[in-house]
Amino acid sequence: MSAQLLLKAHQGLNQALRQLALGCGVKQTLDSLIGLAEEITPEVRVSVLSYDSDSQTLSTLSAPSLPKEYNNAIDGVAVGPTVGSCGKAAFFKQEVFTPDIYDDPNWEAFLPLAKMAGIRACWSLPVVSSRGNLLGTFALYLDTPALPSEFDQEFMSLMSSVAAVAIEKDEVEKELYYAATHDSLTGVANRHQFCARLDQLMAAAHRTGAPLALYFIDINNFKRFNDNFGHSFGDRVLIKVAERLRSISRDMDVVGRLGGDEFVLLCPLQQDTCSEAIHSRLMNELQHQLSVEQVDVVASIGLALWEPAEDKSAEQLIAEADRQMYQNKQSLKRAG
Repeated sequence: MSAQLLLKAHQGLNQALRQLALGCGVKQTLDSLIGLAEEITPEVRVSVLSYDSDSQTLSTLSAPSLPKEYNNAIDGVAVGPTVGSCGKAAFFKQEVFTPDIYDDPNWEAFLPLAKMAGIRACWSLPVVSSRGNLLGTFALYLDTPALPSEFDQEFMSLMSSVAAVAIEKDEVEKELYYAATHDSLTGVANRHQFCARLDQLMAAAHRTGAPLALYFIDINNFKRFNDNFGHSFGDRVLIKVAERLRSISRDMDVVGRLGGDEFVLLCPLQQDTCSEAIHSRLMNELQHQLSVEQVDVVASIGLALWEPAEDKSAEQLIAEADRQMYQNKQSLKRAG
């Protein structure tokens, strides 16, 4: 790569950074980077893979010039010291330049894929965040055996740096969104997010005609748990209740924590008896089978049903379920 082409690369990367600063998404930014790389070096095909730290695997973020069959086959490939070029680069967080895939034992398991895709060389760099965390890999594929020149290496380093900025920005935005919409202790929707989802589902129900059921859950004697066993025990109780609510909820349902020991479960209904079945499961899970460190935990439950024809706001629906919960709590106390 000549100095003139490297200058063109710098200019293109600066433009990509400006677009990223103006709010372009990670996919659009990576597609632009790949387009720039393949324009400057037409003999290469580029892929950007993301890293999942939980599964320790790589997944395709963008690789428009590689065959779909190839991208699908390596999607979810494990990171390891002997896994191709990208798997090795990710494992060691070091550049890996494979001049001839056919002669590299790391590629033995992927050789049929490489032949199908028509690739012979692979140069891979780890994409690393500003905190030193692995984000993925940036790789250039060639149709003929080759090692990168000094200019090629500088170019790849620039490209992987911008890719790191794009991916890290996307991850930070997701983390910020999650923190703004979820309860930090239990991981369920916070009050603001739950009310927003309730408004959305009520609006959708006006179109579909499907009713909603809202369950208000309050943990009995929660203050006593904190006083007798400490706040860390109280936190474990809250986490356990949230886990139980998530375990019995469906994909369409919304679990939220309004604050303190108050939880809510919002369920779109498909038939009239559905609310009764959900209520029975809640009663079973939160009044008969719940304990933390051999301490029995019981919650009171209130139910409010909403029909699309009703002139009732989200706040009124929550208040109605809250009142029903309080009545049931008083009944439990009298029964006890």
